[in-house]
Amino acid sequence: MLVKYIDQEVEVDIDPFDWDDFELKELVDNVAVGMFNDQLVEIDRDMYEFMNAPENNQEPWEMGDTHEYIQGGLTYDKEQSFKSFQKKIKEREENKK
Repeated sequence: MLVKYIDQEVEVDIDPFDWDDFELKELVDNVAVGMFNDQLVEIDRDMYEFMNAPENNQEPWEMGDTHEYIQGGLTYDKEQSFKSFQKKIKEREENKK
């Protein structure tokens, strides 16, 4: 992400940008001004708002239908169609012998 250091008048592309180290001071026009690693910086306002929008910062159990079929932290095959697929493959292999 492109970060402009105000005091030094330097723009730096920081990837990945650590949002935990950014403290917002104010939103001005199309930039978000704040402190990043003890330096006053400007970043893109749209990116700041997107990354800090409540709908983008939900825990998995808060996201509703997206994570409806989770078991042990992984999604699972509710209809067990993968098991039937494996069974078909096994039958084909046995028939070829």
